[in-house]
Amino acid sequence: MINYNYYIYWYDLTGNARTPSKFALGDLAAADSKGRYEIDDYIQEQQRDESTLTEAERNHRERIWNIMQGVVEHEPDIYVAKTRGTMLRSIAGKHGVERSNLYNYLDRYWRSGKTKNAFLPKFYNRGGKGVARKSGSKKIGRKAVGTTPSKALTAQDRANFASSIKKYYLNRNKLTLKDVYERLLSDYYAKPRPDGAGKIELLPAGELPSLRQFRYWYNTNRDTITEQKKRDGERAFE
Repeated sequence: MINYNYYIYWYDLTGNARTPSKFALGDLAAADSKGRYEIDDYIQEQQRDESTLTEAERNHRERIWNIMQGVVEHEPDIYVAKTRGTMLRSIAGKHGVERSNLYNYLDRYWRSGKTKNAFLPKFYNRGGKGVARKSGSKKIGRKAVGTTPSKALTAQDRANFASSIKKYYLNRNKLTLKDVYERLLSDYYAKPRPDGAGKIELLPAGELPSLRQFRYWYNTNRDTITEQKKRDGERAFE
């Protein structure tokens, strides 16, 4: 039986906001009964087996975990903006860490299913620096039901993502990620029409990265300070 006096916190894994939202459980249950929500599988990054980690990776993870553990496990206070800010200021002063980095760590922790492996070095998951994670032809995450399958991402796809973000997103034009995604497809995943009409057509659906994959890649690799400076200007950032 649902206790309608309870509250839950909801963290959006598909958008840019990095603040948990508070919902009355009763309101959420009522909306669900009216079909206002639907359950969807979200593609999460692959979890690495402990035996595959190098000593350097373990040390990196443990260093950040030692900083963040007392904060992330302080529930539900960590979900409340005021107390979260107080806790992070305290941790930043104690460990000499920039608060912006702590917010990035917190975002990674929540997006990775609240596991300390969220603090493993991220270079293995990128196509630019370091070594790209190899997935072969097998896609990461659970298969979504009733949707058009998207392609398995390659190092080239991730490089295309990075190029499009730099070209279209990190500037004062304030394009949305969806707008950037459409330009990404036009630049890298389209071909001239066979009738020679001067227009282009997209590649088959199975050869296109999905908007969800693009959003997930961006949210995993985003640099919030650079983003704010590029989109709002140095003066507004300061």
